[in-house]
Formats: sequence, structure tokens, C-alpha cells
Amino acid sequence: MENLTSVPTYFLAGNIAKQQWCHFEAIIRCRENEDLARRNVEKIREKGWGRNYYDVPVVEPLVYVIPNLKSLLPINKPNIRTPPGESFEKVLDLETGETVLYARLDPAKFEKHFGEFYEPVKITYSEWRSLCSRICLSQQETGDTEHFEFAEKYPTILAFWEWENRYIVGFPDGLTDEFVYEFRSVNSYYLLQHLKPVALAQAGLYAYFLDRPKIRLQIRVKQANKIETFEQKSNPDSAIALLKTMLALLDGSAEPIPPGMAWKCKSCSFRTLCPHLCPA
Repeated sequence: MENLTSVPTYFLAGNIAKQQWCHFEAIIRCRENEDLARRNVEKIREKGWGRNYYDVPVVEPLVYVIPNLKSLLPINKPNIRTPPGESFEKVLDLETGETVLYARLDPAKFEKHFGEFYEPVKITYSEWRSLCSRICLSQQETGDTEHFEFAEKYPTILAFWEWENRYIVGFPDGLTDEFVYEFRSVNSYYLLQHLKPVALAQAGLYAYFLDRPKIRLQIRVKQANKIETFEQKSNPDSAIALLKTMLALLDGSAEPIPPGMAWKCKSCSFRTLCPHLCPA
């Protein structure tokens, strides 16, 4: 890793919340994604006519269908990539403002339904669900459609906020006058225990910047086929502490703490960059 004590100017809120998962991953993500956050700010200013946000209504998402490749694959634009070995999640296409979903198909099935592969095929979510009902697809092939199947539907915004001469970009899963809404899915209740603090931290940042009194978090546990709902009052002090700690970790005034769980490091996509696993 370069510039071990550099502090970015632009941040994604979700990267800051990653402190609750692993300090080292949060540091790496904040540095790796600064340019993405900066481009978000520029796009928000453009689409928001100079404001620090623009509205994202409840709309049917689009689906990028790709061959089921194991390696990292650019999706036609440098700001959209598929995460290798991970389930796919909601992504906002910065070029169009569209909410999109990644879905994977076995290359043979892809060619059968879409022809020879040149670039990802973009279809509506309804068309994707219709295709899924006609052919037998595994979870590996369909990607993570959990959010669109099970999350509550609320309008939201894509926004950035200035804090301590820095810019924090956020995209809540939902927003009402009363609360910020976030949705996650995990395989087991064991993983829920570890993901819940991250999701609450991210929602807490949104609630702080958007001045919402409550947080509503839903986590679907796939093995149990249940959705657990957590509601709590927002805590501005906790959000500010999270922001300050992130800056301290980045400028070197605070020592990052390893996650303490080998399975987190083993499955981490940043393990080859991590100074904890690969010290200089």
C-alpha cells in the first residue's frame, strides 16, 4: 500500500462503516475508492443542479447479465465492476443514474439466451425474473437478487455531505421523514452478528447527515428464510465518533486493530494489500 498516512478528501459512507468489520479493510477501501467517491460528488452536483443530492424514486431496477466468470470483469464502464467470489448487490450506475443489479449465467446458458458474448446484456428486472422461471438457475448463477425480492420499497437519494473539509457520499436503501432504511442479506445467524454492526453504522451515518431520528435495518437470513428487523434511535455522537476514528486511522494517529477472526482475513478481497497480512 502506498501513502500509508494519506487521508482522502472524498469518502463513501459504506467504506467508513467498514470499521465495524475490520479497521484495515476500512482504510484500504477509503483510499482505493476515493476517485469513485469524487466522481459521485461531481455527478450529484450535475444531476442535482448544484445541490448536494438528487432524488432516486422507487423504480424497477435494470439487470446486467454477464457470463459466470470468476475473475474481475469490467462492466463496460470503469465505475462498475463485478466483485469476484461475492454475491452481487445493488449498484448505482454513475453514468445514467440507474439502479442496476448484476446477474450471472453459465457461459453456455448465456450464449443460448443472449448470443455470443461481447459485453454485458442489460435487461429489466422483470425480464430477468421471467428468464429465471424458465430455466433452472443456481444461486451462483443468479447472483444476489435478495434486495429486490425482499427489501421494503422506499424512495431515496444519492447525496454527499461536507464534514471537516471532506466529502462523504451516501446512498441509503430507503428514506422516509422518520427513518433511514437499510437492507442486508446473510447466509446464517452467525454472520448476522458480524454484519449487523456494519449496517447499523452505515445507517447511523445517513441518519446523522440527513437528520433522521430513527434507523430501520432489515437483515434476511437465507438459511432460515427469515427477515430480522432492528429499529433504534439514531445517535449523532456515535456517527461523529465513527468519522473521527476513520480520520485517525488514516492519518496514523490511531493504530488499526486486526479483526481477530481468521475467516475474515481468509475471505477478504484485499488480503494481498493488507499490511496486517502482508507487512512491509
